[in-house]
Amino acid sequence: MEISIERFVTGPLETNTYLIINEKKHVLIIDPSSGCSELISYISTNQYIPEAIILTHGHFDHCLGISELQDIFTNLPVYINQKEKELLFDPNKNGSILIGMDWTFTGVTYDLPVGPMTIGSFQINVIAVP
Repeated sequence: MEISIERFVTGPLETNTYLIINEKKHVLIIDPSSGCSELISYISTNQYIPEAIILTHGHFDHCLGISELQDIFTNLPVYINQKEKELLFDPNKNGSILIGMDWTFTGVTYDLPVGPMTIGSFQINVIAVP
């Protein structure tokens, strides 16, 4: 399967957010911070179909855009490794408290275990990099 990768800079810490795009025009969104309007416009303009949000870890600057994206692309699942999930619930652990925010995410998440797995139309191999 042929894929392409697009990078966007989002959020207060200028986080790298990535789109992984396959030939079917389906996309995975990796680490969306806030201020996703350019990314949302790019997805819509190109008629891409978002299949999931994948979080590499639970720090706020890699997660702030979840709600923004789910408001536009309803039912978009969120994947995170089980060891990182607790950061989503605690502003002290996810670091948002350091910039005066009290950010948490309590929505549904799906486990992102180490090893091969399928997310939407993508076959991926998750590697732990603690």
